[in-house]
Amino acid sequence: GGITSVAFSADGSVLLSSGRDQRLRLWSAASGENLLVHYEGAYSSAKRGHKQIALSTRLGHAGSRVYFPTADAVRVYDLHSGALLQTLKGHFGEALCAAAAAS
Repeated sequence: GGITSVAFSADGSVLLSSGRDQRLRLWSAASGENLLVHYEGAYSSAKRGHKQIALSTRLGHAGSRVYFPTADAVRVYDLHSGALLQTLKGHFGEALCAAAAAS
């Protein structure tokens, strides 16, 4: 499958990709190495095949978040550990994109 969305961290050190394989992958921007972070439940049954992910990053690792839209919610993950932090529900239809403001 192809890549459908890419988001860089504010400092440019990592990037996050999502693709038609329904997975999120975290990469080192400098080396291209897959950092092998597992984002449990980060899959999408998108009918349209495209989901726009968003990152909210801070210096260091603490507080950096991934916002991943799914069929019925936006899931919020810790960028570096992959831990699911929150599920935002309330849309009447499929969530297609997410955006995050720099903090």
